[in-house]
Order: sequence, then structure tokens, then C-alpha cells
Amino acid sequence: MWDQGTRSFQCSRRADALKVWVALQRYGADAVGALYDHLCDTARVLHHAIAERSDFVTLHEPESNILCFRWVGDGSLGEEALDTVNRDLRERYNRGGRGWITTTVLGGRRVLRVTIMNPRTGHAEMQALLDGLTDEVDAMRHAARGVTTPS
Repeated sequence: MWDQGTRSFQCSRRADALKVWVALQRYGADAVGALYDHLCDTARVLHHAIAERSDFVTLHEPESNILCFRWVGDGSLGEEALDTVNRDLRERYNRGGRGWITTTVLGGRRVLRVTIMNPRTGHAEMQALLDGLTDEVDAMRHAARGVTTPS
């Protein structure tokens, strides 16, 4: 039998192509395209929200539903310390249950990375993400000083 694994969307994960086919059959290409456009627009909303703040910076203009950004605070920390803060920030945020983000390394620096996937995600959720990250940084700072924060 001929091995389709090397010729499919995701190599050995052949059944994933079926999911795409079913979505296209059920909703049509225009609806799937509109959903993707919405997700990309939401990434741009987050990009603009970050641009209005001084404690975060974006690393690129979003070209898809993915955005990489970095917490920089007031600019007093060096790059290595910021790498640690951004790594720890992601872990604390995810553990807190308010959302889920990932990290990656761009230009040798640890950055936060969001991939907008839920069609219900909008402006309010993007603001809540930034507020939640800020809350976690504040909690990290208090913990570093030995100050307990109310839950």
C-alpha cells in the first residue's frame, strides 16, 4: 500500500486533513475564510492595544492570527532578566487559569506568543489578557519582595 503520510498536511497525522475537508463541506470556503479574517483582525486588535501601553512591546505587525510580544516593564531590567520574567510570566498566567499563551525565542530573546483560535475572542478578551499578564507581573514583584497579595 502507498504511504500517504509523507504527502499529507501534517505527515503522519493523515486524519487531520479530514477535519479541514469536513469544515469546508459544512461551512464553505467563504465562511472559513471569514473566520480566519476575524482571527487575524483580533490579533491586530491586540497589537494596537499593546502599542498603547508602555509595559509591553510587540515584535512584529501581525500577518496572521499569531502575535509575539514582550513584557518590558518600565525599561529598568536588562535583556536576560526580561527573558526570565517573560518565561515565568507565561507559566504563572497559564497556571492561573485566565487564559493560555505560549513563549518562543525571537532574536535570541524570550517572548510571549498568542495564537488566536476561538471565534468568540474579541476586544474584551484581548484587554483581559493584558490586564491578566499585568496582574501576574505585579504578583511576581510582590512575591520577590516577600509581600503576600490577597487572592
